[in-house]
Amino acid sequence: REKEEAARKAAEKEALARVPPGELFKQGEYADLYSKYDDDGLPTHDKAGEELAKAQRKKLAKTQAAQKKEHDKFLAKAAADQLGKTTI
Repeated sequence: REKEEAARKAAEKEALARVPPGELFKQGEYADLYSKYDDDGLPTHDKAGEELAKAQRKKLAKTQAAQKKEHDKFLAKAAADQLGKTTI
């Protein structure tokens, strides 16, 4: 039972890591929360069209930076896996 839970969480984490940081706030749990984004995909306005507070944008930028780190790890792992397949 614990193994199933661990496997499910690992699968969720990998699925989230596949999402590019610029797309993070445009899908999933964030999909309907924001209406406008900057060039990096960071939300600038909420769904009502109100500009986000500076503190909220800063918090979202921190979340996006963490997503970039996880996404980069995923890409590196995928590239390593691909290299392993081609050398065999």
